[in-house]
Amino acid sequence: MTGMKANRLVRCLMALVCAAGAGGCAGLGDGTFLGDSRSAEAVIADRLLLEAADQGRLEHAMFALELGADVDATERNLDRTPLMLASDHGFEPIVQLLLAMGAHADTQSEEGWTALMYAVNGGQAAIVRQLLASGADPEATDPQSGFSALMLASLLGDVDTIAALAGAGADVTRRAGDEGDTPLVLAAANAGTRAPLAVAELLVRGAEIETPNDGGVTPLIAAVLAANLDTVRLLLDEGAAPDRQSDEGHTPLGLACLAGNPALVEALLLAGADPDRRSAGGVAPLLLAASGGHREVAALLVDAGAGVDSVDPIQGRTALMLAAGRGDAEMVDLLLHLGADAGLAGADGMTARAIAQRQGYRDVLRLLDGSGSAQL
Repeated sequence: MTGMKANRLVRCLMALVCAAGAGGCAGLGDGTFLGDSRSAEAVIADRLLLEAADQGRLEHAMFALELGADVDATERNLDRTPLMLASDHGFEPIVQLLLAMGAHADTQSEEGWTALMYAVNGGQAAIVRQLLASGADPEATDPQSGFSALMLASLLGDVDTIAALAGAGADVTRRAGDEGDTPLVLAAANAGTRAPLAVAELLVRGAEIETPNDGGVTPLIAAVLAANLDTVRLLLDEGAAPDRQSDEGHTPLGLACLAGNPALVEALLLAGADPDRRSAGGVAPLLLAASGGHREVAALLVDAGAGVDSVDPIQGRTALMLAAGRGDAEMVDLLLHLGADAGLAGADGMTARAIAQRQGYRDVLRLLDGSGSAQL
């Protein structure tokens, strides 16, 4: 080995040890480079480049490339390249350097991810744009879930990345995953504060507001399930159908009532949701509210025109009977004030009072007796 070459190798080793001491070495420590057919300098240079990309050390990356490191070198464990590592961690100068040196943007790791997928997962919108400008495939996909990069960005609510990917031609109508979700359904299912902006961006880019997943879950139903009021309001303002059911028969209003969320219920009612539209099993919204003890929701429904004496299709019980059977005196009191008929009987012939008496709910009995139902 010549003196110059030995000196370069020593410098490379010193840089690598220094980097490893600052945070561990990506891919180093697998024990050997002796089994590699290349020179020791080339093997170490590759390891230095991987470590530099993982730790954001631009000077070390430049030095490794000067020594002849393979710009697409891979780790021994996950087969990630320097470009993937730098993209994942948001090291823009290193990404720019690697792309300028010819790094392949669409190389896949062992798990099937490209640098673009790592950048999206890491929330690195600026790097996503860099990669797309260098020719990265905007339809990069996770092979396990089938989610595209755009779908992953939608799930995360990353509006800047959504805009970059959609602007590069990513399909906003694609369906994937176990449920056949669309990017819009995924964005609407996010409970975070960024979700409404992500939803708005997808709508601007051509996403269909009523397209459901394979289970019939529309973006609106997904937003209701996520209890994201701002997303629900946005979708309603943009024309989402407030009464559309899922394949299981759930309506947005029914789900909001079941959850006992008065803000969602009010938003849906203001948008024209039918307060008597029955959900799965033919159960009216008021019955769902009463069964959960959601008094404010019950009051909103009746105020919007829901029938206070609607009955369930199986037992023929009203909301008042359900509340009496739960011993929910406050709900019973509310329903009586809203005009519920205490004299009605279910399919089994039992009135609300008879149900409460059987259960021994004295507070409920006093309320019902005061309503004139003492002899019922």
